[in-house]
Amino acid sequence: MLIVFEGIDGSGKTTLSHAVKLGLAKLSVKSFVTSELGRLDSWSIDGKAELLAARNQREEYMAVMKARKKHAKDVLDKTPQNCVVLMDRYLPSTIAYQSTPTNSMGQMYQDHVNNALPVPVMVFYIKINPEVAQQRLKHRGEQDAIDARGVDYFKELHGRYLAALEGLRSAHGWNYEVVSGEQHMSDLVKACVASIMKCVNQASKGVAA
Repeated sequence: MLIVFEGIDGSGKTTLSHAVKLGLAKLSVKSFVTSELGRLDSWSIDGKAELLAARNQREEYMAVMKARKKHAKDVLDKTPQNCVVLMDRYLPSTIAYQSTPTNSMGQMYQDHVNNALPVPVMVFYIKINPEVAQQRLKHRGEQDAIDARGVDYFKELHGRYLAALEGLRSAHGWNYEVVSGEQHMSDLVKACVASIMKCVNQASKGVAA
């Protein structure tokens, strides 16, 4: 079962996904946290470097898709069915960051289908004020070339995210929830775990049927 956490950098995706993992463990649900473009994972080091070296959105997209296919082959396809995968970023991020008039959401989705990439059971989009997110990144010293594009860029990106998520839901049946990244982490974790458990229980009933 694939669960995806989306949001601009600094929204708290990594912190939330690890906290949700602990919350699920308390309910005896197996899960693990992963990312296509993590910094130290064997499948992602080259992809992260290629993404940051890209000269335009098309090259960014090619780097992301290369990492995505490798991650699916090396990680997702080998995950037991009874394990919940908590993933940092997926197709909605790609649409928000790399879509252009000549590389549309429709084309990106078709590439996703053509490569038999999995559909998440739920996408959590963490909504946060871009100014707050950027302050978090500066405090941690984690800004990269994309993060440094500025507050106005990330305000625009928020709208692109919501358009991508709504498009995936209306046209292809993807499920998503918008959650506040500025609420207390314990409340955010509780809400996400509750939603995931509904998905787990529904899947169990479906298998039983």
